[in-house]
Amino acid sequence: MTGQEALDHRWFSMFNDPNNTKGAQDIKISQDVLNRLRSFKGVSTFKKAAMNLLVKTADEKEVGELRAAFQAIDKDGTGLIRA
Repeated sequence: MTGQEALDHRWFSMFNDPNNTKGAQDIKISQDVLNRLRSFKGVSTFKKAAMNLLVKTADEKEVGELRAAFQAIDKDGTGLIRA
């Protein structure tokens, strides 16, 4: 299930539906929680494998150099490299 599919699930919509007759109309999900759910990105299998390999083969100095190189490329500080 993607994050959007989760947000579209009827469980979420019942909390924001003013016509809900199940008693959930008094319970609101904060906008902050909804925003965090929208921005959540799961860790891919490839990323897990790459990180596992890195941890097993690199020393602290190499990890530090890789981190610095990545941070130089990651201009917006999101942890993602965008074209």
